[in-house]
Amino acid sequence: MRKRPQRADESPLEHMVLGLSERHPIQVADQKPSSGGSSVSFDMHYELEMGIVLEGTMTRYAGNTKRTCRPGDMWFCGMWEPHGCRSSDSCRRVVVVIWPPVLADLRLPEARDLNWMQPFISPPRHRPTVPARLRGEVIRLVRHHMRAPRRMTPARKRLLVMELLLFLFENGLVGKAARGLAPEPERMVRITPAIDLAFERSDLITNDEAAKACSLSRDVFVRSFRGIMGVSFSKFAVRHRLSRAAEQLVKTDMPIKAVAREWGFTDASHLYRLFKQHYGCTPLAYRRALSV
Repeated sequence: MRKRPQRADESPLEHMVLGLSERHPIQVADQKPSSGGSSVSFDMHYELEMGIVLEGTMTRYAGNTKRTCRPGDMWFCGMWEPHGCRSSDSCRRVVVVIWPPVLADLRLPEARDLNWMQPFISPPRHRPTVPARLRGEVIRLVRHHMRAPRRMTPARKRLLVMELLLFLFENGLVGKAARGLAPEPERMVRITPAIDLAFERSDLITNDEAAKACSLSRDVFVRSFRGIMGVSFSKFAVRHRLSRAAEQLVKTDMPIKAVAREWGFTDASHLYRLFKQHYGCTPLAYRRALSV
């Protein structure tokens, strides 16, 4: 996870290294309380994120929304979605990061109408929240899996994700909008060429180009991509390029204008404007804060 450069009143949040794949699709981290004052962290990544507060409190920021999570509360983040949090010294939470195709392709014969992606792709204000009466059950479920005698296996990680999401659906916490929206299995396959294209290229990719790669009309592609991924292809692609530009700022000493050209931005000012919007700071401030 990338962290936004700190202000004087901020300190870093313990973070996880991503890089998930089909073979290693889920990462689970038990982030225990740490001393040193409240912490603030801002991030943006391709992987889906789900978290559960076990102790203490945490304030979550997503889009224009802000909410305080207490023990038993959960939060959700979609793909390339800028988000942040401020946690108390006593905050202990379990953070689960998921490679999106795992849920996009998930089908159970007994529950064909469930859209497992819905908690992540709904607008932030419509995402599931756990009422006080059910928070104890969420904590017990998570602790049961975290108490596994050995390091969590990939199978147990997948089971934890499915049990938590199923708990939300069975208790009516996902909302009516999630019902009947599960995409057909082939829909994810149909838009995969566009995702591959975004990851392979460093320049601007139009909807027309992405649609052509998927052998779809532009309108069908635009609707399908947003419906499955929860974000437009244009935003998906530009956030990916921003993420790669941020990585290059830290790992190299290339001039900012060269980094901008490398990742398909018109010029340094174009990168500056989008970087400030998504990371809350300038490219130069980001480089100075995170470069070793």
